[in-house]
Amino acid sequence: MNFTLIKGRYYVVGYSPDGDSIKFKADNPQLWNRLDTDNRAKLDENLAEDGGIIMLRLQGVDAFETHYSPETPAAPKNLKVDARTTLKKPDAGEHKQPKRIALEATNALLRMLGIESATWRTWGKNSWVNGIKLKRDGAVVEIKDKHADAIPGYIVTNDAEKNGRPIAWAFPGTTRAEDGLTLTTDMLATGLEQSANYQLVKMGLVYPYFFMTLPAKLRSKMADAARIAQQEAARQLEQFRGAPIPDTISNLWLFDQTINGIEIDDLKHITEDFGIYPYLFRRIVKHWYAGQMQRYWDALTAGSDTALYDRHVDFTRFFDDGNPYVFVISDQDFVRLNEILRIEGKRLTLTKHPFDLVFLS
Repeated sequence: MNFTLIKGRYYVVGYSPDGDSIKFKADNPQLWNRLDTDNRAKLDENLAEDGGIIMLRLQGVDAFETHYSPETPAAPKNLKVDARTTLKKPDAGEHKQPKRIALEATNALLRMLGIESATWRTWGKNSWVNGIKLKRDGAVVEIKDKHADAIPGYIVTNDAEKNGRPIAWAFPGTTRAEDGLTLTTDMLATGLEQSANYQLVKMGLVYPYFFMTLPAKLRSKMADAARIAQQEAARQLEQFRGAPIPDTISNLWLFDQTINGIEIDDLKHITEDFGIYPYLFRRIVKHWYAGQMQRYWDALTAGSDTALYDRHVDFTRFFDDGNPYVFVISDQDFVRLNEILRIEGKRLTLTKHPFDLVFLS
């Protein structure tokens, strides 16, 4: 498998970066044509929206969700809606996982780019970086104007995901390598430890998240980084021996409940109280919202002007919306999701570590 190195600039001010996505503009926009992607139309649309500045999706990682909004499921075909109804449709909302790790993952990514600090502004449901202090030419400068940051960096990519975001390995700073250089998997693997992707996993700030399009050699390095983070978490747990963990320590493996198992009755258990694998977080929120919509449709069918919406999570028929095949690396075998995700009443347990799983799509 081959990849393309693209030099450019990262942009933060006026945007909403997080632990697995950040804005980038290529110095040579023609290099985007090298991507062999099924999502070309959406990629080109994104590139045209903001003068070539585009959101990257970092390869091989999954950060805590900061604003996940599930899609509205399709309504029943036989549903008839009375135009006079006053029944309010449930809001999909924007759901966040516990913010401590999510915020630290974002801050760590910004620090890798040389950003000393960032101030954020919030308006309604939207938050964005309002200004930064950046190391530039040996001095710290403050930047508040959008597009004035233009932080040097480069990426390595070969595809774009369904939303038209390039799937990239992100690197800070400059390189003597030629812009547009073609890299083999072996060449990329040699310098993978310098990527923000690898460093964030090694620091225990994001989860590994693998798809079949990720070569095994790269996947193996990322899994090793996750094991390093887990080992550090185990050392810290031994150090504190049940005492409260200081707020200065942010390693998601200290707080993750995915493998140990977690009782989930109210949605707040995963949005406020406990950390779980973001893939499962999205699945649970999507399932919860489908349940709220079913109550809405049932009320419409019954001609009622009221429906009881709540944040209770019912795992009944959880896999009806999808039970994909997953490749388990340690077993060298394909299994259905329900074979490794155990649900017992309200308790959910993932029986394989995230770095041991490869998703087909």
